[in-house]
Amino acid sequence: MTLFVRRLPALLLLALLAACRSFSVSPMQFERVSRDYNAMLRWQESAMAATTFVDKGARSAYEAKVAASAGVKIADYRVISWECDPDKGEARVKVEFDYYVPPSTRLKTVTDEQKWVYREEPGQEGWRLTTLLPDFK
Repeated sequence: MTLFVRRLPALLLLALLAACRSFSVSPMQFERVSRDYNAMLRWQESAMAATTFVDKGARSAYEAKVAASAGVKIADYRVISWECDPDKGEARVKVEFDYYVPPSTRLKTVTDEQKWVYREEPGQEGWRLTTLLPDFK
């Protein structure tokens, strides 16, 4: 048996692992993660969004922003732009949130410029948000 034939299973496994990583870092995968995050904010699930998507280094500051914006109700959001660089493991999303603060019904708009990074560390695998919530005034 040749050396190549004996190493073929290992090479196939290596190729499979590389393909799995490239799917995780892919723009399609990032788009799904970003959409899920913004939908959580839309449905007032900011605390869950923090534990699911926010980078560990930014989590305590993010949670403080969540507490500061406790009365805010997000009515809708629009993704203005997004870019994803899978080779660098970085992405940016610009989102507009329409919101109000009860008892007022006056709708306001704020722009959120989100920065994301792809992490491979245990407990951090996947796309992680590194920026905080915008200031809802």
